[in-house]
Amino acid sequence: MSGQVEVPVLILLVLRTRLFRWFTDSSQLVALYVANAHIRKLPELGHFAPLVAPQPVAGEITRFFNRN
Repeated sequence: MSGQVEVPVLILLVLRTRLFRWFTDSSQLVALYVANAHIRKLPELGHFAPLVAPQPVAGEITRFFNRN
């Protein structure tokens, strides 16, 4: 069941949320269908990370694009 998507995909997983289990399970499910999934955990961030802490999110995205 893996490998339906063949391009690199970045999955940002926030850990400071009441929906932690849902986000964790969802990211693992997405990774099943992506041959080259990169899950990055953001332990200090929560549900609205791009709005409240855009720099760590942008940093992860920038590093991902620079590597891929």
